[in-house]
Amino acid sequence: MFGLERRPDGSGWAAGGNPALQRSTDGGLTWTPACLPAGAVTGAGALYGVVFDAVQRHGWAVGGSGGHPVVFRTVDGGDHWLTGRVPDGIAGTLMDVEFPDDTHGWAVGPLTGNGPANASGGVVLATTDGGATWVTQAVPAGIGRLSRASFVDPAHGWAVGMATGGQPVLIATTDGGATWANQTLPAGIRELRDVGFLDGRTGWAVGALPVPLPAEPGKDDPGVILTTVDRGTTWTQQATTVGSLWSLQVIDGQTLFAGGGYGLFSTHDGGGTWAKQAFTLPALDAVSFSDATHGWVSHSMFSVVCRTDDGGRTWVGSDVRGGYKGSACTSS
Repeated sequence: MFGLERRPDGSGWAAGGNPALQRSTDGGLTWTPACLPAGAVTGAGALYGVVFDAVQRHGWAVGGSGGHPVVFRTVDGGDHWLTGRVPDGIAGTLMDVEFPDDTHGWAVGPLTGNGPANASGGVVLATTDGGATWVTQAVPAGIGRLSRASFVDPAHGWAVGMATGGQPVLIATTDGGATWANQTLPAGIRELRDVGFLDGRTGWAVGALPVPLPAEPGKDDPGVILTTVDRGTTWTQQATTVGSLWSLQVIDGQTLFAGGGYGLFSTHDGGGTWAKQAFTLPALDAVSFSDATHGWVSHSMFSVVCRTDDGGRTWVGSDVRGGYKGSACTSS
């Protein structure tokens, strides 16, 4: 599974390969496949991002199929899914989707290609009609790929990725994506994988530092947490972890979770201190907590979603493949 969305009532969604979208109504104990429009699943691919609104009626899932981006939307809580129209001629996939309200949304990802970023550019798609139609937004020159985004309202958003030269990038908009601009990062950051904002000023980004030299065989690069209190005008290094970080969940101003190459880390003092939580999966790239207590995590190489109801002290796994027959079908 690549993407998770746990809702406050215990229901939620898991997005993954084929493409596939799985639904749970019992806190992640059992899963059933959603019925995606058959005509939109044109080949191999995956869904990487899924998000729902606060009342859990409107939802969106993004990814790629047959070498092209795909967007699905629902207006009835996920009972039926519709295909969003994306611009023609885009080769690539979408890695993340953000909707600060039911109308305005953004999706980001890489374009198919080669290079230091393993892509030929980053793509930002935007919608103003709830995901029915999408348009491309221009990004700064030199963007090699984009991976995750965070929007706090229809005007202010951020996205992380990699430049064509291989260095990390973090871009921001204050006008709903009409213009995007690079933000200045601290020196010595190797990569950024995810970004999350609490409000229009306070945010965090996670990634990795270079492997210390001399490099030791099998030694991973250290994880890094950056923070800002001025909308990203200045970013500072807040903490490091053992192993790179791939995903971030901002619960409130004090509680955050970050998953990565060596498991799950959490803070309850706004990022001043981070603690590694006991965990069995070797790496985590999908993290979704609905509050400081209830959350799901997964890794893309495993068809298992692990859940906690006590803030990460104990975990129980569930296999999302149970009864899976394929998710591309014709809705009745």
